[in-house]
Amino acid sequence: MKVLLRLAPIAVIAALLHPVTAAPSLPEYSATEAAKHIGETARLVGMVDCIEHGRRHTDVEIGGCLPHTLLWVVVPNDVSGPELDCEQLRGVTIAVTGKIESPGGIPQVVVKSTEQIVPRTSPNPNYLASANHKENTGDLYGAIADLDRAVELTHDPGTYIERAGLKEKKADFVGAIRDYDELIERSADINAFTRAEYYQSRAKLKIKKSDLDGAIADADAAIRLYPRSPWHYATRGQANEAKGNFVAAVNDYQMAINTEPHNSIYKDMLKHAQAQAAGSRGGNSQPGDSPQSATALVTQAKAKLAAGDFDGAIADCDRVLQLSRGGSKEASGLRIQAMRAKANPSTKSAHPVQLVSSPQPLVAVTISVTETSIKIGNIELRNGPSQGKYRYISLAAAEKALGPATEKYPAGRIVDYARPSIGVHLQEGIRGAEEGKIFKFQVYMEDDYDARSEKNSGKFNGHVQVEGVDIGPGTTFDSVRDELKREGYKITKQPDLSYAQKSGPWGQIQIFTAGSSGKIGRVEVWCL
Repeated sequence: MKVLLRLAPIAVIAALLHPVTAAPSLPEYSATEAAKHIGETARLVGMVDCIEHGRRHTDVEIGGCLPHTLLWVVVPNDVSGPELDCEQLRGVTIAVTGKIESPGGIPQVVVKSTEQIVPRTSPNPNYLASANHKENTGDLYGAIADLDRAVELTHDPGTYIERAGLKEKKADFVGAIRDYDELIERSADINAFTRAEYYQSRAKLKIKKSDLDGAIADADAAIRLYPRSPWHYATRGQANEAKGNFVAAVNDYQMAINTEPHNSIYKDMLKHAQAQAAGSRGGNSQPGDSPQSATALVTQAKAKLAAGDFDGAIADCDRVLQLSRGGSKEASGLRIQAMRAKANPSTKSAHPVQLVSSPQPLVAVTISVTETSIKIGNIELRNGPSQGKYRYISLAAAEKALGPATEKYPAGRIVDYARPSIGVHLQEGIRGAEEGKIFKFQVYMEDDYDARSEKNSGKFNGHVQVEGVDIGPGTTFDSVRDELKREGYKITKQPDLSYAQKSGPWGQIQIFTAGSSGKIGRVEVWCL
């Protein structure tokens, strides 16, 4: 799923392995120490855990993936210097030189030349890459074993987080919590934002483990450390709601909205908690209900569904239906989702997830994409807010064409409006110029799994016409390469990834292969 900033063989990185020669007066700090030196120009050293690609830059994330990152290195697409394949830096300890800034709470360096990034260790053996490969092939035990070796060698925070994530996928919540215990113990000197994220992640694990008091205590710690993060309040709200403390949950969700007003997920959570609180006042349930009350059982079923315990979710829904004599539409709908998820073992669930009604089934759909248009039938999706002569996507138009999103969940710096049953996703920005705007449209021709959000994308079985180039199920990249080139697309090919890209003031269109299969896996449209 990742796009390379520049393409170069691993030999380029190997050639860069030499002692860093800098002015004697230039200080050197670890990535952990970066937060103490905001405003300084220095050399910072740490291991790269994640690489993320935007339209105009690549993010090299050190000490953990966002939002756990200790240091965020921004590499603009038009950076000067020798060609550098940023993807090859994952798992490598690097030294980066530049001014340390902190625009969003995380220390950040924006480089002007690739010469500011110098590897300090050889890329081999790269246990992170090996673990990633084993995870993708389903060998979770082998992946964890590789991360065990990486932890022994580096004690890198990001490696603990990767390992905790794999343990969580195995439903080993105790083991995942133990990794965050060690991270928190080791993180006394890091920036408040990242330390708060460690508590936040442990709180979410404790919710899944049904340790609700522990989750609330961890969320409290996260809020004390970094009160500007809305998701800390939302996590505490989820724990309070699961306990039946609906008034407290309402207050938490309202705090999340006050911190991030445009995030619709928190608004949906607030409405649900308000309804629960109103029900308790009407005598249907009481704050602090026992786990066997209908409201508590529904909340518990949602948590089990999110954790992948589909049988447990179904059992809770059955109990609710017994208590309500079949009158709970919410439990009935939730039970259907759990049954579907159980029937599809590849389904993964994110937390938090806002579950909404299912869309109408789509038959023989064709999506037409041009530089300025996304059309489904006669419905134009790029009919949202304008910026100059170009427009963003209209959520109302998307729902008219596709039905409502079945899931909404935060994924890094965006909110994903997901329709995994048809493989279509829309993304809403929550910060900066894209805040509150639907700026990205994704169609997945092959099912994909995103480890960060713990979600499967689903698969689109129709056709996408990209400026007249037809892409359908099973279409290979090589079969449409020449047509795309004639339409002005730049083609990039690597052993494990090929993609076509076209950009302009209207935005960007990208077409990716599904790994090394040669089939087209995803079509993306960025607005503006």
